[in-house]
Amino acid sequence: MSVNSKNKKTIVSIVLIVSVLSVITISAILSVGSQPDKIKLPSPPPLGIEFTGDIEKKIKLIDSLPDNTLCSKLYINLNGAIESWHEEGRFGGKNTLQNDQWKNILTQKLYSAYVTKFINQAYFAFRNSSCKDTATLNFIRREYQTLQKSELLEKSGPVDSNLTKIQKILERHDEISNFISDNRNYSFSSIQNVKNRLADVKRHQNSPLETGSVDLCKHLLEGLGNIPQILFNAHVRYLNNKIRNWRGSHKNYNPCKKDSLGKYFFDPNESIKYQRERYGQLEGEIEALNTVGYSGIRDFSQKIGELKKEWDKENREQWTYFTQKRVECQKKIDCQKNQDRVGCQEE
Repeated sequence: MSVNSKNKKTIVSIVLIVSVLSVITISAILSVGSQPDKIKLPSPPPLGIEFTGDIEKKIKLIDSLPDNTLCSKLYINLNGAIESWHEEGRFGGKNTLQNDQWKNILTQKLYSAYVTKFINQAYFAFRNSSCKDTATLNFIRREYQTLQKSELLEKSGPVDSNLTKIQKILERHDEISNFISDNRNYSFSSIQNVKNRLADVKRHQNSPLETGSVDLCKHLLEGLGNIPQILFNAHVRYLNNKIRNWRGSHKNYNPCKKDSLGKYFFDPNESIKYQRERYGQLEGEIEALNTVGYSGIRDFSQKIGELKKEWDKENREQWTYFTQKRVECQKKIDCQKNQDRVGCQEE
């Protein structure tokens, strides 16, 4: 092979190598030039943490709620948010198990926080004037029943025990309230009935709403304490009405009678009969006020004195009446003996 041929091949090889390198270099430059600058982004938070964290913060707000204000609004709203976000998969995305687990955890935390606050609020209401408020008691009644039926409640646990206490307190409250209401417009019927009611007052006073506690719903204790006075007043009204109705009843007893022969005679038994059937009976009923068992009556002696004074008027009237009847009857007897006597006309 000649020298020229070798030189030509060498030149061609060099040109090819240079071309290839040029292409590679240009491609590399173009490739580098087409890539944008890389931005270092922060790692995304674990799935669902922004939603669970928000719920947990709001659950903690329940602890800060005041005990003197019963309100389920926050509990209802958070419970609704948990249900809604669970349906949207915000606690776990496509991870159904994680989504369900967080929903159960948050629901349990919410229930525990709210039921604890509710128990404190209920007892606060029982110990204060709000215990008189029907709306407050109705709210407590509805709420404890709802919480008690929840599947989240640990049966026989401390919370269950407290809810049961609230239930019993409300039952006793209703029993005593109904008893007080029943006596508020009481009309006297018998002494034994009054004695039974006074015994019930003592029973309720000695059996507080909750064992070992006498400060729950104090207005009930006040209401029970007023019942003896109410019963006494009703008893006095009954006797006053009876005095008015029986006043003058002595005139229904006529001691001047005729025998089978038409002869007049004076019958003292009529006065005795009146004393037994009317005056003595009512006098005994007035005296019986001292034996009923009334206590704490502010005007006890005064009222008994007024009744006796009023009935004593009847006593004076009946004495005058029977005395006059004796005189009139004797005149009739004398006239019958002396029928020719002037002025002895048959009445």
